[in-house]
Amino acid sequence: MSRQQQPPSEQALLGLIIDYLSGLSKTPKHLLRSTGIDRVDNLQLALDNLKLATDYTNIGYHRYYRLNGLAGTVQVDEGASFSEEIVDEHVSLAEAVFTGMNVLNARSRVDAEEEIEHTPLFKEFLSAVKSRGYFANDKSETYERKYNKVLTKFRLKLRDKAIADPTNPAALNGPSLRGIDDAAHRIKLRTLLNRQELEIMEEAEAHKGQGNKNMQRKDYQSAVECYTLAIDILAQVGKPSHRDVMSNKSVYFCNRSAAYLSLNEYELAVDDARNSITLNGEYGKAYFRLGLALYFQRRYEDALESFMSAQTYGEDNAATKQYVKKVMDIIKGNQQQIQSPPNAMNQSSEDQQQQSMNTISSKQSDFSPVDKNKKAEVLKMQGNNFMSQKKFEKAIESYSKAIGLVSNENPNLYIYYSNRAAALCFLQDYEAAADDATASIRLKADYGKAHARLGLSLFFLGHYEEAIEAYRTALKYEPDNKASLSYLHKAEAKLEETRGG
Repeated sequence: MSRQQQPPSEQALLGLIIDYLSGLSKTPKHLLRSTGIDRVDNLQLALDNLKLATDYTNIGYHRYYRLNGLAGTVQVDEGASFSEEIVDEHVSLAEAVFTGMNVLNARSRVDAEEEIEHTPLFKEFLSAVKSRGYFANDKSETYERKYNKVLTKFRLKLRDKAIADPTNPAALNGPSLRGIDDAAHRIKLRTLLNRQELEIMEEAEAHKGQGNKNMQRKDYQSAVECYTLAIDILAQVGKPSHRDVMSNKSVYFCNRSAAYLSLNEYELAVDDARNSITLNGEYGKAYFRLGLALYFQRRYEDALESFMSAQTYGEDNAATKQYVKKVMDIIKGNQQQIQSPPNAMNQSSEDQQQQSMNTISSKQSDFSPVDKNKKAEVLKMQGNNFMSQKKFEKAIESYSKAIGLVSNENPNLYIYYSNRAAALCFLQDYEAAADDATASIRLKADYGKAHARLGLSLFFLGHYEEAIEAYRTALKYEPDNKASLSYLHKAEAKLEETRGG
């Protein structure tokens, strides 16, 4: 390869790296260890291989020098001959790196996180995490490792907010940290849609708008066709993982799910709602429409879970609450209701539920096995109701009383354990959640939800191989569960990351 054919910037970088490694190879061993290098022989081997893999003799032609090339930088003694080697003062690797870091306003992760730790916003975040019991009674990880995870999560939240609006420091909801804004701006520039892609998105939006008009006219089949066209057109955008593309596509799937619901095509509505959730896991409307489709398929347990997720992600409105109540009433069926105390009218709903649980606890020794099973079902529904209200501690109390009330022969005991595992996951008590999920699986080995909750617990405990196995089993029994599929991919990526691949 001639000099003209060589990529100058890459050759210059290789030259800087080789020079840097050459300098390190001459460093005394006791000083070399401070750089993180323990084996000088390995260092020399890397240096030799680099020289062999490059056109090392010509690398010098592509080095960079201060000022105007070599002008003004090379001083040759009058008595020096051209046969003598002349060493030019070119830019070193350290100078190039530090100059580049200053131009980019970049810092190391350690420096950035040290500054973050002293901000009032992080201290509030840390206090909130502590209040949820994240640091309590868990010997699987050290406090320091958990603390570092919290710090990293907070830093990534700041970054994501800056990416959403890097021009607005208030988007960080706190101090603008040097480097985070700039990094976010660079990320956004790399992911900007070009004019053609923006035109494609506008065309897709136009078809969505027409679909919405068809929905208002109750022309549901035409609405389906419009939303389908919008989805197909959006697929032409070259950046399918772009935030705006994924958000719009999630809306189109959700809207088409609504149209399928109106056409009584419930299975298609389920598929579209799940596709919407895969693209945007915090889209409350998609969870609500999934709940509706499952409700009309009489899959009441699954519908209840979807309605509860809808409430979690912003759809905590009268319609959702109405369907939660409907589903709970259907599941309870004709079961005997626990009598409320005389002053129940003056108690809050929560007080009535607590009183009911206390009544069960005080009288459970008097119940026949049939009565106990009925009471346990009521307790389970109360726990589900607490879950929908995000009162996870009370939900755990309800599920625990249901578990304690019945024998191992109870046909629904596996559900109680699995539901308690879900509540424990919300409280980040993953060890206990894994135990409950395992207990549920022992009782019913083909219960997909229990395997999924075991997978979630193991994922957050850092046991990625076991999490992968659990999610694969969950998908065996619930192949359409998008959340399980998503976390399976996350666990596989984490495992690959830990193996250095």
